[in-house]
Amino acid sequence: QAQVYKAESDLETAKSKYIIALRRLSKLIEMSLHPYKTKLIYNKSGWASSIPQDGKEKKSLEIKLKEYESLLMKYNADYERGALFPSVHLISNISNDLLKARDDDVKNFLKPQSNYIDFFNPEYFNYAIGLQISWNVFDGRRSLAKARKARLNFEKIDRELKVAREENEEQINEAKDAIEVLEKGEIAVLLQLEALNIAVKQINIDYTGGFVDYTTILDLERQLREAENYLNQIFMQRLFAVAQLKFASGLTILKE
Repeated sequence: QAQVYKAESDLETAKSKYIIALRRLSKLIEMSLHPYKTKLIYNKSGWASSIPQDGKEKKSLEIKLKEYESLLMKYNADYERGALFPSVHLISNISNDLLKARDDDVKNFLKPQSNYIDFFNPEYFNYAIGLQISWNVFDGRRSLAKARKARLNFEKIDRELKVAREENEEQINEAKDAIEVLEKGEIAVLLQLEALNIAVKQINIDYTGGFVDYTTILDLERQLREAENYLNQIFMQRLFAVAQLKFASGLTILKE
């Protein structure tokens, strides 16, 4: 009777946790889920439990953002370093200077009835091309300080990127190892359940024949329920491990 009371208490606790979990899931997916009409079924071959195949390069979204940040810092460091050296500019100019033309041509051009096509006469054009060098020789060492600061920022981000990559690789390996262990545990529990089901059938026959008492049946059924509960836990742990592997690999856990 004590075991019955305990089972009833565990059942009420499980119902309460189930309702709370459904409410959280409803808010997360923005869908209405009725606590007594909604039934979630685990499917090992479904999209949520499918293990991603090994690709050439796997990295989380955090690593990708960190790589972009590191690249930006590198460009900034190179830019500030380049500001320490002279800048060379190529300049060119084309102008039409009528003041340097012949007096008669200028007078004819300024007449209202003149032909304005003379404005494009090559004789009135000046051409110039050259190089211009500029160098900030002294600015109180501000440029040097900015270049050093930009370089240190890049080295800091680059170090953080290296650490993040190592952690990301560990997360992927840990998720793979967890999935492998859970799959082996699942096989063992399935074999245990098969043996317990056979034992329950045999113990019922023995009880009918008077060879065992009812407490033996209760103990065996308790082992069967515990094994079934442990198998469900393995299913959920495997689901979380697959989700962790997808997150660490930069893949979406949602169905595409």
